[in-house]
Amino acid sequence: MGGIMGNTTLPYPLLIGLSMTIFGNFIYQPDDWVDIVAKFPLENWEEAWSTAAEKAGPRDFTIIEPQA
Repeated sequence: MGGIMGNTTLPYPLLIGLSMTIFGNFIYQPDDWVDIVAKFPLENWEEAWSTAAEKAGPRDFTIIEPQA
């Protein structure tokens, strides 16, 4: 994984001339986080960990919540 660790320069006249829009995010958009395998309370962290190891795929998530 890589990224720019500082400021970058953009060609403003080109952006305006082509009516371009720039937006950024870190890895995923909020709508990408939709494949939730299961939710567990914090005290069941071991079960959550096992479930995540067995069932999770590239976009699947197991959630551990402090208060379920």
